[in-house]
Amino acid sequence: MTAFWNRVRALLFILPGLLHVSQSYHIQPDLEAENPSDGFKYIDVTGLGTNFEFYGLDQLEIKVLSSTPVWTVTNMHMSEKFFYGSTDDESILVSLSRHVSDDGLHNIVTGTAHDTINGIYYIIKRNGAGKQIVVVKYVEDMNREGDPPEPPKGHSTITVSNATTSTSNVSPETATTIDLLVVWTEKAECHYSNLTTGCTVTSTTQANIEAGIDALKTEAETVHSNSDTQITFNLVRQRDVSGYVGNGNMSLLLLRIADDSDSYMDDLNTIADTYGSDLIMAVDEDSDSTCGYAFFFGGPSASFSTMSTNCFFAMAYSFTHELGHNMGCDHDRGSNNQCDEKVHKATNYGYRQPSGLWRTVMAYNCRTDQCDKGTVTGCPRIPYFSGIADYTDMNSLGGANNNCRGTINANKAAIAAYRHIGPSPAPTPAPTPAPAVPTPAPTPAPTPAPIFTPAPTPRPTGCAWEVLSLFGFRH
Repeated sequence: MTAFWNRVRALLFILPGLLHVSQSYHIQPDLEAENPSDGFKYIDVTGLGTNFEFYGLDQLEIKVLSSTPVWTVTNMHMSEKFFYGSTDDESILVSLSRHVSDDGLHNIVTGTAHDTINGIYYIIKRNGAGKQIVVVKYVEDMNREGDPPEPPKGHSTITVSNATTSTSNVSPETATTIDLLVVWTEKAECHYSNLTTGCTVTSTTQANIEAGIDALKTEAETVHSNSDTQITFNLVRQRDVSGYVGNGNMSLLLLRIADDSDSYMDDLNTIADTYGSDLIMAVDEDSDSTCGYAFFFGGPSASFSTMSTNCFFAMAYSFTHELGHNMGCDHDRGSNNQCDEKVHKATNYGYRQPSGLWRTVMAYNCRTDQCDKGTVTGCPRIPYFSGIADYTDMNSLGGANNNCRGTINANKAAIAAYRHIGPSPAPTPAPTPAPAVPTPAPTPAPTPAPIFTPAPTPRPTGCAWEVLSLFGFRH
């Protein structure tokens, strides 16, 4: 894995050629704030203020708990508000984002330190009291993303576009902006701030979940940048105002938000139309042991996904995963039991590295009992979609037959055109009928003189084009 991450550092996280002052920073437990009665583990990030820029941060020394060592992490993605790096041996991966609330009153740091050796996520966020905390989650306890359910009654299931099985990387250099609407329930807002269901939502709890959404949007854009899809997201986020109270079933929530006549969040389509949102995600508290669901690529009626707050943190990549389904990407071949590439000719699969060193965003966790014949159980996700890499020693990202990158590039223009802000364009007026062309006399016999006599017009030739609306859902 060392060679892989060295290549990542050298080639795919290319640092901007701008001068900056080299600096390091320390994050450590806030032992003074700890109160045994509340059960929280607090962390001191006060130095990452509103004017702090991650761009100048070359190294980060982080100690997440009093029981963990100090990790020295090198920054591999220089940007103002986002830090992504690893220790020299790649055993610890760290992602951090800084968020300033819309009203300027809340400066929030969110992120994750991922111990890949021991399988632990140390999730950094704020609680309902506005204090920065660390939440420990073990990889073995993580839920996985679910297979999409059947579409709601009345939705079309016309043949999916061939673009979802394309092996070509269509226009990877074309920058594309996709408008994304993320709506969350009050229950999700409470749960994300480590409060009980039914809590009183406040400006603090709202700022907390907005910070989480912004961080995952940035992470998704990073994955797309790494994978050379040139996709960015124009984000609109807001709390659900319909009073929706679900049962935590992510697949049921997906069907409900897609149906605008079932009395559950029926205003979502109107909101999406107002903002011109191409993709729509709803976030709720989970109780059915899945991270989320999404419809497979197939038009505006399939532009929905759901996410659980249990998986709503950086480096799980579940947020990017569900949007990947909306863009046409599937899980890996082994999980689908579709390893025979001659039989299963689609190329939109995620990919698991054969030795179990890593998996791409769309792939399920590595296993030894499936048709791709993995050699280990469990493997960390890396921030890439599968596909044909531009570097000869990284073709193991999946190649032409596991090419989610190519699928996204083929579909991205269609997705970005799902909805537009503003009134619908005026209907095209019907063409004015052309005047009849007189037919010349077949014999030289005299004929009544016409008003004018044009030369005979040859019969036009050409092709008739039929435009199809293609819809489909992943089953």
